[in-house]
Amino acid sequence: MKQASTSWNLHFDETVQQYGFIKNEDDTCVYNRVSWSIVSFLVLYVDDIFLIGNGIPTLQEIKTWLGKWFSMKDLAEAFCTLGIRIYRDRSQRLLGLSQGTYWTVNIFLRI
Repeated sequence: MKQASTSWNLHFDETVQQYGFIKNEDDTCVYNRVSWSIVSFLVLYVDDIFLIGNGIPTLQEIKTWLGKWFSMKDLAEAFCTLGIRIYRDRSQRLLGLSQGTYWTVNIFLRI
């Protein structure tokens, strides 16, 4: 069933684009959706979906919509993915990414 993963990916691609997401030309597993000042990113890695955005109600709406099309469960906030640690300090509005296992450089963004 080599075609099963390709078929699933095509179905996923068509479905999220119907909702208004646009596939990134450089990295085809990354989609974005902009609605006025609300920006949402959807990143697909095999069968995991990462949702990132600046509007929590919109992210909830996207999750609900995706749940109608796909069997899924919410694993809450990500703390680590693909060897990248994710740091948050909401009191200082900081978001950090660290790949300390591979690099000694950490990136912190003030949001």
